[in-house]
Amino acid sequence: MHIKYHRYLRGYLPLTISTLKNSGLGVAKKPNQSESYILTNESSFYDAGKWTESVFAGKNVWPAQLPDFQKQVMNYYHEMSVLSRRLINAFSLALNLSSNYLDPYFTDPNIILRLLHYPPVSTTSSSEEVYGSAPHTDYAALHCSCRMKLAGYR
Repeated sequence: MHIKYHRYLRGYLPLTISTLKNSGLGVAKKPNQSESYILTNESSFYDAGKWTESVFAGKNVWPAQLPDFQKQVMNYYHEMSVLSRRLINAFSLALNLSSNYLDPYFTDPNIILRLLHYPPVSTTSSSEEVYGSAPHTDYAALHCSCRMKLAGYR
């Protein structure tokens, strides 16, 4: 809990802590049945000027008791960043434009990585709907979901 999710939108979000309240897709009556570890850019872009007091100005926090976790997650973060750039280039080509046409719109992207764990949920425990992540929409140019297992972690 020493790396609990905080004001700078980074850290560990424990099981049953978050409840989606503002969704046009439905009403969540119970907390999300998931836990997350969230990180984002550590760019000087967020540490200067108008962004100094922004929720994006902070630094990522890492669990000291998990050796190699930071290295593995940052490798994954980097690879997903490369994939995202390739997808943006592919979208340009699909629009019959030059491959780098959309690049100016993604000069300093805010890449948020949310590692999620959904433990098993009993379907007979309640008559109310229970969600790993309640129905919602995301606000991003790209949203990629991948199942993976970090070496040595659940």
